[in-house]
Amino acid sequence: MARVSVLLASVASILGAPVTAQDAPPAVDPAALQALFDMSERMRGLDSFTITADIASEVVLVTGERLTSIDQVLIDAHKGTNLRIEKTSPTRERIFYFNGESATLWGPVTQFYATTAFSGTNADLIAHLSQTFGYEVPLSDLFLLGTGTEDAEAVTQARYIRPANIGGRVCGQFAYRFENVDLQMWIDTAEGGLPCAYQIVDRTDDASPTFFATLEVETIVNLDDNRFTFVPPEDAIAIQFETVAE
Repeated sequence: MARVSVLLASVASILGAPVTAQDAPPAVDPAALQALFDMSERMRGLDSFTITADIASEVVLVTGERLTSIDQVLIDAHKGTNLRIEKTSPTRERIFYFNGESATLWGPVTQFYATTAFSGTNADLIAHLSQTFGYEVPLSDLFLLGTGTEDAEAVTQARYIRPANIGGRVCGQFAYRFENVDLQMWIDTAEGGLPCAYQIVDRTDDASPTFFATLEVETIVNLDDNRFTFVPPEDAIAIQFETVAE
């Protein structure tokens, strides 16, 4: 009860109006939950799109000091079975390729690459890589939310907060709570309800590190099929993906 009271007080301070137990919204607002899954379904249903994102990942040291790493991510997706993801910073770069038949992770600086055969959709591949190899595709949440019936059952709180301006867009802010994760999602009120930004708080760690990403989704794009197939340079070195069991 104390945690619920604190949450309601926080929401009240954000909205600038008192919230009482009598007028508090339900723990899971069906409309807020549907907005989340509708957004993810729209992403999976797009024929082709490009996402440009700035992501901030927080690490909390044993001293309590919080350090944030900033990376840029560029995602190209085509027909649900082609994916290319570039994650870059001044000191490192990773490029991920999927052409519907094989997936490759390439490090241009180290010249190492790993390839695994896979046939299926982008969402199927992302889930497979996480479960089999422990590799988390950047921004994978946008592809996977709502793909399993257990997703809705895992949400313990869901509510609409208020509109916000992000990159010149008016985006609705929603807050969700899962068993070990807090999720906030900002969804464009125009443009077919595509994502503007999202934040994840990891509650499995007492320090509650956060991940935050701002997104720009472009749906009118012309993507060459060759963009999704990795061709190793002459001096590239092949290595193997290690499974979670290994």
